[in-house]
Amino acid sequence: MVEEGVIPSGKEEYPAVALLGIKGASKGRNFLMEKKRLIIGANSENDVVIAGDEYVSGKHARLHFESGTLHLTDLNSRNGTYLNGKRFANTSLPVNFGDEIQIGNSVFRVTAVNAS
Repeated sequence: MVEEGVIPSGKEEYPAVALLGIKGASKGRNFLMEKKRLIIGANSENDVVIAGDEYVSGKHARLHFESGTLHLTDLNSRNGTYLNGKRFANTSLPVNFGDEIQIGNSVFRVTAVNAS
């Protein structure tokens, strides 16, 4: 069972985290965090690609583990990144399950990956 708001480790190599698209171009899509970091942005080589949104920078944000805690870092984007409705730019903030991340017009919810 997962405690509310706590991000546990999954398998030894990877955290048990996913981003669920709840609004915008990524609505209904689920992005598993299968490595220690995810790069999010408009460029096709990113782990999570948000195409066709003028408010999304090429490499907009990074979701990553730092000292055992999940963090969201804005990568000097043009329009900033939002965590739970609060804008931030050029910095890193801790993230928990249930948090909402907005990049451009897309909103993602941080969710737990069910163990199989």
